Amino acid sequence: MEFLTSDGVQLEYTDQGAGLPVLITTGYAGFKEIWHQQVKALTNNGYRVINLDRRNHGRSQATAKGLRMSRQGKDIAELLDYLKIDRVNLMGNSMGASVFWAYCSLYGDARINKIISVDQSPKMISDETWPYGLLDLDWHNFPKEAEKKCMVLKQLCNELTMRHMVF
Repeated sequence: MEFLTSDGVQLEYTDQGAGLPVLITTGYAGFKEIWHQQVKALTNNGYRVINLDRRNHGRSQATAKGLRMSRQGKDIAELLDYLKIDRVNLMGNSMGASVFWAYCSLYGDARINKIISVDQSPKMISDETWPYGLLDLDWHNFPKEAEKKCMVLKQLCNELTMRHMVF
């Protein structure tokens, strides 16, 4: 199925089953077909599943416009409006989950029943309201700690490369 966003981008999605809807998006460079086992399990258990290829992903239109997370959050709102969905479960991984956080930032959580976020924190930096940030970074040690952790990763990659080089 296809849906046209307000900025003229064609998005591809599937809509299967009946019941409380679950909207699924995948991470960067992913395509909706990776969720086929989850779609099957959800539809078999009484859910309606909308599986979306986000702009520039899968079978949706490739475009240079609207690449910000906020625009993709708006795509979610427009799709929910188009499908006349008032209450939804959201499930996404990595960047797909980030799109849901962008949606929440723009529109709040009034339409959301639950969010399943796989491999994506709603906040990357720890603060007094969120202690689960990435790599124990907070606003007092960032970017110094991030830079140190990047140096450790670079050193590890160099060591692994040297071990596997053929002379």
